[in-house]
Amino acid sequence: MFNFATLTLELLSHYYDQWKGIRIVKTKEDLERAREENAERCNAITKMQFVLAISSIEYRAKETIKLYPKKPLAKWFGKQKRMYLSGIMDESKRIGLIDNKERELWDCILTVRNSVVHNNAIADRDRKYQIDAITVSFIKGKMLRGKLDFFVKLTDKAVDLYYSWTRQLTK
Repeated sequence: MFNFATLTLELLSHYYDQWKGIRIVKTKEDLERAREENAERCNAITKMQFVLAISSIEYRAKETIKLYPKKPLAKWFGKQKRMYLSGIMDESKRIGLIDNKERELWDCILTVRNSVVHNNAIADRDRKYQIDAITVSFIKGKMLRGKLDFFVKLTDKAVDLYYSWTRQLTK
């Protein structure tokens, strides 16, 4: 996760420098188009960071559970044929490792990730979430939209939630 986070920072720094140094353009429309194109590139970079971070968290969650074979989550985990992060968080809520609010946050993060990966960020259902100051609105058939820092803030929240979950698991 660290290497791709570093790459993300390097790429975003490049676009920040691009924005600072946008040459004189012929028209206001050309300037606006250049800014929109750079914003789309930045969004793609942070979206990739988010997806890779969630994939890393999912893998590490499975490996972390294996480190604690006497814990209730490990016993449940051993009975599963295939395991996904959503199932891990469902069971974690059931046994009290996370609360309803944390499960709702995981649901939002995983819904965003699945929408991005499987549906080009186009919602397949209507749903609204609140993560701190960010409102995440899914409107069926519409592409998910957010500010340039949207995926950065979701990644940050996912890492915080994962840290909290591991602390609870290892008590």
